[in-house]
Amino acid sequence: MPVYVCGGDATVAGILASIGPDYPTLGRLAADAAAKVLTGTPAAEVAFGQPSGVEFTVQKATMTKLGITLPPDLLTSATVQ
Repeated sequence: MPVYVCGGDATVAGILASIGPDYPTLGRLAADAAAKVLTGTPAAEVAFGQPSGVEFTVQKATMTKLGITLPPDLLTSATVQ
């Protein structure tokens, strides 16, 4: 059964695809906000950080095992691992 994860890790065996925010970018935004607060900026003055766009990842090994072929235009918009 294909598994499509929203915001998961498409590198985990068996997952076909994942779509969600870029988690390293989210981590950097959170770290930047925390650093501002820890260095004296009042939390109420720290802007809310929001990532732009989403990451779409497809796991080729799972595609192959399941015999699934995705349209080429969909694959060009994805990171294929």
